[in-house]
Formats: sequence, structure tokens, C-alpha cells
Amino acid sequence: MYSKMKQRKVVLNVDIVGFVASTVCAVHCAVIPILLSVTSYAGLAVWDNVWIDIGMFFLSFILASYSLLRGHFKQHKKCKAIAFMIFGFSLIAASFYLDMATDKVILSSAGALIVAVSHLINYNMCKKCKSAQ
Repeated sequence: MYSKMKQRKVVLNVDIVGFVASTVCAVHCAVIPILLSVTSYAGLAVWDNVWIDIGMFFLSFILASYSLLRGHFKQHKKCKAIAFMIFGFSLIAASFYLDMATDKVILSSAGALIVAVSHLINYNMCKKCKSAQ
């Protein structure tokens, strides 16, 4: 019976992982400050840590760089996704230097969403290249 079953190969697409990670980052940047101001739950304070933000920044930067540069050099040869990525990470990096909480939340959330969009752009451009072959 097992030999008759069709085996599926699960392929983990780096752009999908990057999109999900960037979206989670955007939600983290937008929701944690709101939860901290609305609730007095001290356990949430651990998530409002600059080192967690910096760690998420560098991990997502490495993931995005790998994914988008691989797509650019090996497949579509277009810079649109990389431009979005650079702009998104520039907004996130700029948010580290702001003192106003609302400005920080807006910049970091917008930057993370733009990075997520860069992954979608790269994914679609790579998909078009594969279908054209």
C-alpha cells in the first residue's frame, strides 16, 4: 500500500519564509508597543528589548539578502526587489535612532512591510522566469 502512495517533496521557498518573517516583524513592531501601553502585564516587557529588535533586523537582513540576491543573479536580473529591500531596511534602521515611540513604530512597521513586499516581488519575478523556461 505504501509503495502506491505518491510521495510529496516539500520545498521550502526562501522568499515565502522571508515574507512570513517580515510580516511577523511588522506585527511585532506595531503590536508590542500598543500592548505595553494598554496592559500592565510585565511579561510583555521582555519583547520590547532593543537586542531582540537588532537580532530580528540582522536575521531578516541576512535572509532577505540571500533570497533576493540569489533571485537577482541566478534568475531575473532585475533590481526592483532589491531596491524595495534596501528602502525597507533603511526605514527600520532609521527607526532605531528615533526617540518618539509613535514615529519608531510607524517607521519600523512600514519598513518591515516593505521588506515583505520585496520578497513577494522577488518570488513573482522568479516564478515568471521558471514558467518562461
